Amino acid sequence: MKKHRFALASVAVTALLMGCNENSSTANVEEASAETTQQAQQPIFTIGERVTGEITSQNPVNFKDGSRYQVFNIEISSANIAEGNLFEVTLRGALNGTLSLFDGPELIASSSGYERNPKLRSLVDEGQSLQLIVHGQDANSFGPFILTSSMLNVPLALDSTTLYPIPLNESSWLGDEHQELRFKVEQAGLYRIDLASEEFDTLLKLTGTGVALENDDGPDGTNSQLITFLDTGEYTLTLQSYSEGTGLYTVTVTEESLPAGIELQNSGILILGSEIHGMLVESQNTYSIEVPEDGLYEISLTSDTFDAYLELSGQGLHAEDDDGGEGTNARLEVDMTPGTYTVTAKGFSGQETGLYQLSFNRLD
Repeated sequence: MKKHRFALASVAVTALLMGCNENSSTANVEEASAETTQQAQQPIFTIGERVTGEITSQNPVNFKDGSRYQVFNIEISSANIAEGNLFEVTLRGALNGTLSLFDGPELIASSSGYERNPKLRSLVDEGQSLQLIVHGQDANSFGPFILTSSMLNVPLALDSTTLYPIPLNESSWLGDEHQELRFKVEQAGLYRIDLASEEFDTLLKLTGTGVALENDDGPDGTNSQLITFLDTGEYTLTLQSYSEGTGLYTVTVTEESLPAGIELQNSGILILGSEIHGMLVESQNTYSIEVPEDGLYEISLTSDTFDAYLELSGQGLHAEDDDGGEGTNARLEVDMTPGTYTVTAKGFSGQETGLYQLSFNRLD
């Protein structure tokens, strides 16, 4: 989520343009007077109350992109802070618009320009005087709108000294620095970790007993997800923005169930004529195979969660494959002589995690 500046049109601009031949001190007085008058005319926004409005051709123009806008003044009171520390406002209605929040000349929060009902959140303090701007998505965006708002109470950071149990479900506010969270796995198994935010592009890192993994964009847009096998022990999550975003986030850790009848084998002997299930946790898993006699053999690696890559070595032979199977699955057909070989199962980039199936069969 990248910050941007929103240019507000002001009658002070007109005053300056018309008075370009006058004394500069007189122009400054006229500008300040015009801005004071404009702010006084802006409607007051009361947090918690339903506010309606409409963007028409009579609204001021944003000279950056030609869109129209309306400004609301917000005074953060002690009563607001008693309800929470996070201001949240949602834009609904026919208007295809976005929201921006200013503290004086500084843009402190903005909504995404791609949401159906744009939402804006910002930490606030008692006594702040803010300006909420509702503006059209572009020069052709007009229509009525409804604003609903509330105050939420959120922690500003998670306790990095606490060892959280599983299942874990925590929310907090990410500022300019990353945050850390520690949790304990009591029983080895398959676990799913999610880091989600509507305000910023998340980046999730996991370190602990035998693992060092990270994920930027999981299957759900810019949210992060790791599904991996974890042994018993203590683990640390690093929670951060992919770029420079800040905002509210939720992190969860839950145990996943393997399909019925499936047992994971992440190393050892791969028996001829068998199919096993494994899971990539680190960069690769290795297996040993025994070839009893000369012949044509097939080794297949398939996965629904990563781009599979196979390597085979031994008895002076080396072979590898990326997409020899269907889609992104890997498959090797190799003439082999009797002896012991090593099969390596991994992802194409060398960093993938996920479940897979590995089989070893004779073809002739």
